[in-house]
Amino acid sequence: MTVSDLDSWFGEEALKLASRFDNRNGNDSYMKNLGNLKALHELEQNKKIIRRKIVGESNARLSN
Repeated sequence: MTVSDLDSWFGEEALKLASRFDNRNGNDSYMKNLGNLKALHELEQNKKIIRRKIVGESNARLSN
């Protein structure tokens, strides 16, 4: 089992639980929160990628 597999499994389980809570509560609060959390994680991953590119470009310039 890979980290990606675990991430997918936990994501699916979280969606199931959020759906059950929302059905019980008669709203979509938990699903919205999960959506916001996913968007936040994606933004952080994009920041890491951009940082790596900037650091890589800076290191390349310094070595020339």
